Amino acid sequence: MARIRISVKDLVQDIKTGVGRSELITKYGLSVRSLQGMVTLLLDSGKISRDELYGEFNQQGDTIFPDSFRGLTRYFVDFEIIVYEAGRPDVQGKLRDITEDGVGVIGLQANVDDVLTLVILGDAFGEVESFEFQGKCRWVNWDESSNAFASGFQIVDISEDDRIELRKFVRLVTFTD
Repeated sequence: MARIRISVKDLVQDIKTGVGRSELITKYGLSVRSLQGMVTLLLDSGKISRDELYGEFNQQGDTIFPDSFRGLTRYFVDFEIIVYEAGRPDVQGKLRDITEDGVGVIGLQANVDDVLTLVILGDAFGEVESFEFQGKCRWVNWDESSNAFASGFQIVDISEDDRIELRKFVRLVTFTD
């Protein structure tokens, strides 16, 4: 299978100028799933915004929905939960969003492909205990609104007990959402 080289700059420009899904698939020789994956990466890396993506595509009725590519819904956390790297509790970040597959964190700097053992402190009401997991950094960018690094981590290893706490936390966030 031959590898296709795609200019990210050209793809971003095409999306921003309103080129439709079928045109992008044809122009770049992609499958629908590949295009969804690329758009998800562009969104996660901050190369395009949801407004730039959905504004033009929604008007055309020719949509790319990266949320359908993502296996689970991402739940944004609207209360403060501390996250830190195991063994370094003095270096803290804040949980931005969570799924059963991963987390978004503000304030912890990592490099893409780094694997860190992360600890998420339990909630203030004692409904969820602290838990930890190994997370592989999938993206990093600078978050202007918080003036800090934002990073996304895919959960690659978690104990069964910690997975139970993770699920409780996701239910808690879903309940308050």
